[in-house]
Amino acid sequence: QSLDRILDSALSDNQHADGSLILEQLFAISIDRKFGSENRSLTIVSDGIESSLGLAQFCVVKGDLPSYETFSQRPQFQRYKPHSLSGAKLKFLMLEGGIEQRGPYCTTTEIAQFYHDYAIANGVSEADFQLVPLPWIDGN
Repeated sequence: QSLDRILDSALSDNQHADGSLILEQLFAISIDRKFGSENRSLTIVSDGIESSLGLAQFCVVKGDLPSYETFSQRPQFQRYKPHSLSGAKLKFLMLEGGIEQRGPYCTTTEIAQFYHDYAIANGVSEADFQLVPLPWIDGN
C-alpha cells in the first residue's frame, strides 16, 4: 500500500523527469562514506531504464543495452563504475510497464539481467529482484 502511494505520487501527471541517471546515482551511493558500514543494504525502486545522454539510453537507442560485461568496457562507463558495493545487500523493485514506457529496444528481462550482472560484478553479496507490475498501465 505505501509503495502504491509513492508510485502514484512519482508518476502523477504534474511530474516529469528529463533523464534517469540510475548508474550515476549508484556510483554516488558507492562513494558516500555513510554507505561504507559493514551491514549495508540498498533498495532501488525503478524501471531500470538508464537515460542520460553522456552514458546510455537503454531501450530507446538500439545497442545501448548490451550485456553488462560489454557495457562495463565502454570508456564512458569507467567514470561511473562503483567504488565499493562489496558485501552490500541489494533489493531491486523493478517497475514493469509496457513497451510505450520501456522503449522498443529491450525487454524487462534484459534490463533485470543487466542489473543482476552489474550487482554481482561489483561485489553485492545478495541481489533480490522483484518485478512490480504497474496495474494502471496496459501492456504488461
